[in-house]
Amino acid sequence: MKKLQCEICGGALVMQDGMAVCESCGMKFSKEEVKKMVVELSGPIQIDGEVKVSGVEDADVLYRRAKDYERIGELGDAYYTYSGATEKYPGDGRLWLGLATVQVKIRLKDCEEELLSHPSSYYDWEFKRSFEDSKWCDEIEKYYKRAQSLGGVADEAQQGLLWFRNQKETVIQKYKDKKRKFDTYDYWKKANAEFLNSFPGSKVKEEILAFLLKQDVREVCKALKKTYLHYSSYHIESFMDAQGRSISFRYWYYNGASKSYPTDFGKIDLPEGMTIQGDIRPMMDGFTYKEKGLFGGNKTYSYANDPDKDKGPTFDE
Repeated sequence: MKKLQCEICGGALVMQDGMAVCESCGMKFSKEEVKKMVVELSGPIQIDGEVKVSGVEDADVLYRRAKDYERIGELGDAYYTYSGATEKYPGDGRLWLGLATVQVKIRLKDCEEELLSHPSSYYDWEFKRSFEDSKWCDEIEKYYKRAQSLGGVADEAQQGLLWFRNQKETVIQKYKDKKRKFDTYDYWKKANAEFLNSFPGSKVKEEILAFLLKQDVREVCKALKKTYLHYSSYHIESFMDAQGRSISFRYWYYNGASKSYPTDFGKIDLPEGMTIQGDIRPMMDGFTYKEKGLFGGNKTYSYANDPDKDKGPTFDE
């Protein structure tokens, strides 16, 4: 099989940052230039004898072209070349093997991008359109098995099938791990708010924020009033969630125009470098509030004496 070579010095080309770079002289070629090289490597149409035609319509040529596309990372072009070739030469096992393998590579690339996106959230549709799609996976298995049955590449097709099944299981586990991570994050976000709301008293919510922010209560109240509560009378009613760098809450305020007490939502960020990771209760150890006691009548919260300190999320396997 012919290899892609540098047009300047004849050196081997390797793909780097979306371009082909000569290992010998360092000359760079764009993807468009490399595609042109791939087509030229297929060779012109040749007339052998009177009627035998070979070239762009030959199975060997199409296979080499698809392989070259695959090697330089142009998986879309490789897929379309393999797909068209299997229609023209359905009895060639190499083409079915290539078609299956390229489809798996394309889907693997898509899944890796999906898994890296939305780091603090999980979407079930991402998982369902990945390797979890049994219909798509069944089709791939048929391609590999067809390649095996046609001969010539039976061993490679068997190895490809085992590789595909292994990749499928690996990707499915990655999605499960991401979901567990998101479910854990969501659990503590709500559980932390529920815990903070267990402290009694009308002013304790401001005291809690001051404690977590390591500031004086008056300073925290000024910051809240400046950011959200532009009224003379306000009160944090309840916490909504607490995780990461943010603490969200619901508050009410006095509206002088309508003489009512509507509610709204606010959020405050923890200081730079400070985050809530998992359970907030260790961060609350030593918090002392002014009103009547809780947790056994004590006014100072002790994490060591909290009967629920080991409580955490549970998952169905």
